[in-house]
Amino acid sequence: MPDAPDYPLGDVNCDFVFGFGDINPFVLLLTDRLAWATAYPSCPLLNGDINGDGSVNFEDLNPFIALLSGKH
Repeated sequence: MPDAPDYPLGDVNCDFVFGFGDINPFVLLLTDRLAWATAYPSCPLLNGDINGDGSVNFEDLNPFIALLSGKH
């Protein structure tokens, strides 16, 4: 079995790059998980677990912003 792709933390659109292109998918992940899963079916949910607590929720928002700004 091949290894799973290694996406950077916060890469919630699974293009192998974390950046501004992940903002809208991250908002979608937080607000409508089913729509996010439909739009990015092979993207691991825990790519959005920015604070590392094992779940993706609004507690990841500030860490996401800090990561995006390079202050993580």
